[in-house]
Amino acid sequence: DVYKRQPETLRVSTEKALDWARSAPKDPDIRSIVHLSQNDTGSPGCQCTDCAAADAEAGTAFTGQLMRFVNKIAREIGRERPDVYVETLAYHRSEYPPANMVAEPNVVVWFAPIGLDLGHPLDEQPKHWNNLQGWRRVCPRIFILDYPQGFHDLLAPFPSLWTTARNIQLFAENGTNGYMPQQ
Repeated sequence: DVYKRQPETLRVSTEKALDWARSAPKDPDIRSIVHLSQNDTGSPGCQCTDCAAADAEAGTAFTGQLMRFVNKIAREIGRERPDVYVETLAYHRSEYPPANMVAEPNVVVWFAPIGLDLGHPLDEQPKHWNNLQGWRRVCPRIFILDYPQGFHDLLAPFPSLWTTARNIQLFAENGTNGYMPQQ
């Protein structure tokens, strides 16, 4: 396990996440969240033999090591503060769901299919559609982080209204728990 060779990574991350969780309000009407996710880059993640093994077990690069890390921290937070969610992104290199892995009960996954073709609804794009269905098997709490605009010219009109409306309907019909468009 990589955390035996690099124990400080997991220890420091868990300690910081627990500090945040401990400071969260204990109000039954508020659900506090600790966010653990990858950076917004295309780097492949850790390449050590243990992380490579986690990815091989998950059947996809990077997602195995990410979910192992998130689950370990979520387990610790859940022992002390089961009312606090731990969220992560299924984004870029972690969009592909892990096989043979289930998220801890307090984990939330933000499914963020940034590469969608906004000219077609999600159910017409097998890669992203299958990834969403896979994440629904891994985690019961799926939120959507959507990108219904063009990134090339943020001031130019972008005709994605009908596709976005259909996608929101698909997300709702497929058991997602929240939706946030990036504007």
